[in-house]
Amino acid sequence: MLAPSAGPCSAKVPARSRTAICSVALCRCGGAGIPPFCDGTHKKRKFDGRREK
Repeated sequence: MLAPSAGPCSAKVPARSRTAICSVALCRCGGAGIPPFCDGTHKKRKFDGRREK
């Protein structure tokens, strides 16, 4: 999966090189401003990823 040009891997690196040096995280908390990518919002929401029983 490649990140969009305005997403977390939009560093000034040629697009053909991004796949070799860029990693992305997908949002699991549901609050990211750039879905489906994680932008750190989970820290503000105190999302810990554990399932409720």
